[in-house]
Amino acid sequence: MAPEEADHLKLAPTSSALAALAIGDTMAALLSKWRGFRPEDFALYHPGGQLGRRLLLRVRDLMRGRDEATVLTPGADIHEVVTGLTKPARRSGALGAVLIQRSARDRRLAGIITDGDMRRALLQREAAVFALKARDLMTRRPTTIGPDAKAEEALRLMEDRPSQIAVLPVIDARERILGLLRLHDLLQIGFRTNSPSV
Repeated sequence: MAPEEADHLKLAPTSSALAALAIGDTMAALLSKWRGFRPEDFALYHPGGQLGRRLLLRVRDLMRGRDEATVLTPGADIHEVVTGLTKPARRSGALGAVLIQRSARDRRLAGIITDGDMRRALLQREAAVFALKARDLMTRRPTTIGPDAKAEEALRLMEDRPSQIAVLPVIDARERILGLLRLHDLLQIGFRTNSPSV
């Protein structure tokens, strides 16, 4: 152990406590490596904390389904879009986005309209915005995620980009709309954002 304690009386377990901690951490790290301990094992034995949450939670656990999200078609008028953007969802206020599917029968994602898209359209087009359809406002080919992806991956997709986004459409393998995931829902359960503005 340490040759002597660090306090002025050389009595309080200061240096020896740190040495014991370092030895214990080293033994734990080596044992973990020898036993082939995986991130999933860590999450199993530490499920309640922030690390466990990051490793266990999937998009499907946090997403808002089609029943909560507003899903429109490209021909929807501005009134339908604004109504969808302001419609409150369960457990929260408005979701901040409207999902656009290809047609009434084709549930594949065609685009997304966010609050930000609406604000930009109002500033750029002023009164002309009231004649627009959803197809004129939507972001085509938005960033998306699948329901089985880890919540941590969703957070990275929203943040690790030049212009951060607050909503991700959730789609299945055939690009059909399942719902959406909000950055706010990740933050509410303890995920931390890198953005100073959120």
